[in-house]
Amino acid sequence: MNDHSGFKALTEINMNQKRVKDLPAPAADNDAIRKVYIQDAVDKKHSQNTDTALGAQTEDLDMNENSIKKVKAIGGELAEGCYGRLGNLYWPLDEYGEKLIDPHQFDFLAFNILKGGSISFTPSPNSGGNNKLFDGTGSYLQWNNPSGDIVIEITLWQEISYGREFGIQWRSSTFPTSFKIEVFRTTDNQWHTYVDITGWDRNYYAGSNLAYNTTKIRITAREYNANYYQPILVFWWKSTAYSPFQLYKGGDTMYGDIDMNDNEIKNPANEADATLSGTAKLIKIDIGGTPYYIKAYPTKT
Repeated sequence: MNDHSGFKALTEINMNQKRVKDLPAPAADNDAIRKVYIQDAVDKKHSQNTDTALGAQTEDLDMNENSIKKVKAIGGELAEGCYGRLGNLYWPLDEYGEKLIDPHQFDFLAFNILKGGSISFTPSPNSGGNNKLFDGTGSYLQWNNPSGDIVIEITLWQEISYGREFGIQWRSSTFPTSFKIEVFRTTDNQWHTYVDITGWDRNYYAGSNLAYNTTKIRITAREYNANYYQPILVFWWKSTAYSPFQLYKGGDTMYGDIDMNDNEIKNPANEADATLSGTAKLIKIDIGGTPYYIKAYPTKT
């Protein structure tokens, strides 16, 4: 085979465990390629932003103690049905679109108004009450056909010296595409811009380290993604022992009524018979819509 002008094989060529070397760079679909080109394609698959889709996985992906970073959303069909899962942690899918995971945990703003804080709106919403952003129910405020600035100003029930993650949840596609968040600090009694955002593209915002020595938060929406503007929740995480939406067994403070729904309160402490004195307080108990009154005395002898 001394003719170097090329030939066309009519049958298979047995390489007898030998290699084909020094192939040129492939130029057409049917050209043979060298290992270097295969490795280059693999490296680009995992390092460049041109084609990084892994496709359907047939086995677990072991991260080998490395992190998954810059995740915008976890989506798609879920094998567990209506629940998403990370490890052994489940949470319900949100009918209102993408949802922050358990924003109520450690929420300093929970029951803000019932604790003595306040909220104001300019202009007023078309529907929804003052407690909607703090009560953890998932209900929302609504402005119809929003245009121009919509300002929500929150006076905190207590000055906060340091807070961690701060966030806002909007309903589905009814989020602002442009908004500003400001805080009022007692260090100089001035408003300070926390973030000023344009081109926003999702129904939640979350950031960290909102401010020190803060008594007020002001959220100004300017441009909108839909014909409704519907904020669901404003939260501010702070280092506390437990969720403010759960009763603590060691004793807790209520900010609203407890309806026993015809159930009993059992096993109160039993006091020995004694003479009661002092200025009595009249305690009201509602049973089936009828008020009943009990006198309670501060002293026994």
